[in-house]
Amino acid sequence: TVLDIPYPGAVRGGAAVVVYYSTVGGIRAVVKTDVLQFVILVGGIGAASGYLYFQNGGFEGIVQRVGPEPFQVVNEHWSGIKIGTMFAAFLLGEMLVPPYAVRCFIARDAGQARWGVAGAGIFLLCFLPIATFVMGVSAQADPEVVAQIEQQQESGKADAQIVFPTLMRRTFPPVFAGVMIAALIAAVMSSGDSCLSCISTIMMEDIYRAGVDREATDQVLLRVGRNATLITGVVAAVCACLFSDIVKILSFVYDFWAPTMVFPFLVGIFWYKRARIQAVVVAMICGFLGALVWRFCPGFIHSVLVTLNVSVDQNTIKDFQPGLAGLLFSLMAFVVALPLTRRRPLTRLTEPLPSVERQE
Repeated sequence: TVLDIPYPGAVRGGAAVVVYYSTVGGIRAVVKTDVLQFVILVGGIGAASGYLYFQNGGFEGIVQRVGPEPFQVVNEHWSGIKIGTMFAAFLLGEMLVPPYAVRCFIARDAGQARWGVAGAGIFLLCFLPIATFVMGVSAQADPEVVAQIEQQQESGKADAQIVFPTLMRRTFPPVFAGVMIAALIAAVMSSGDSCLSCISTIMMEDIYRAGVDREATDQVLLRVGRNATLITGVVAAVCACLFSDIVKILSFVYDFWAPTMVFPFLVGIFWYKRARIQAVVVAMICGFLGALVWRFCPGFIHSVLVTLNVSVDQNTIKDFQPGLAGLLFSLMAFVVALPLTRRRPLTRLTEPLPSVERQE
């Protein structure tokens, strides 16, 4: 969007770079590139927000130009329920995701992992909301950016994703624009390579070694991991060409991540026992199905609630995020399934490998 490169070509070029160094270099390449990408990302966004802040005369100057509307949380398009449940859905959606989990597991020891996560979280909590808010309201304060967006809206080509690229092209000097382009690319790459690294590990340890060959050598596992990275990267690039709306993709993924993955993680971390494995699997399945129905069949959910004499507006059901609803379904299914599955024998796939035997 920023450089006027056709979208499919940009996806192929970016995917080729990420897939190449993730496949050839593995976790070492991911760590080294992520450090560089973090520096570029923080430096680029920080410099851009600072530049726009002083250019518009601080918050007072921005408020004089755009008025109080951007500072209102609830409006006709965003109800309190929608904002609250979306916050919870994104909170659960970002919890324990591969980009964060990878960085925890590659720490030198538990202390480094603890301080690294805490330090990064506090820094980003103080940095990102202010920086992105400044850039967002600055886009509304710039008449050239507003005119450009309105022009694209009239032609039917505009959506929320073009605001930031338009701001870069119309407002920033060439040097800042270049840094911001690098920062945007770095943000995408640092998440993409970590997800590819996690997928290769899952294929090697949880699928191939656990279900195919328990005596597999390191060379065989390395080949499996590289093939998994390559194939998954290609599939992801194809999906990116077909579905280009970032916010919709994130919302869709988060709707199913929380009920199927966050709940099992929490049980495994804080309340693990081998007898609870099957109940967790039941909870994952029920949570996924609940989120699926809530997302695609809100009318059915409304009919069920009416049948149960629960008075709920249909718009309220649409505003309530499926990921949060699915998590509640997972919790209820776990409570029901736990006493029913506690004494059932475990299958072979739930038996831990000798090398990763966990002590209870």
